[in-house]
Amino acid sequence: MGSRQILETYKKLNSNNQFRIIPSIRFEYFLVLLKNAECIVGNSSAGIREAPYYGIPTINIGTRQENRALHSHIINVGYDFNEILQALQSPLEKITVDEQHYGDGRSAESFLKVLQGQNIWQLNHQKQFRDI
Repeated sequence: MGSRQILETYKKLNSNNQFRIIPSIRFEYFLVLLKNAECIVGNSSAGIREAPYYGIPTINIGTRQENRALHSHIINVGYDFNEILQALQSPLEKITVDEQHYGDGRSAESFLKVLQGQNIWQLNHQKQFRDI
């Protein structure tokens, strides 16, 4: 919802050769772009989920990604123009990826062990809503 307005606003950047507007892209191509990016700015889960894997710093705008995994290279800002501008002017450097953060390569074994245990079947799986 609201993507039409966002794309219309982006079109104002058409005359700036430092920007490319790509409304839709295959995920594999997106990952190649991300891997070669200096940073990612916005409220997309890609800044929280995929960017850390590539060591790409993120400026996360707003509250959309609240309660997601956080990493030291993610700068969280509100919707205030000056706060976003300050984050954009801060030094952003690619970080070294901690391979252990992403596991030891035995996730299938760990998953099976959890499924075979009793604790997983006792959890409340109902989606929880929080009134703000």
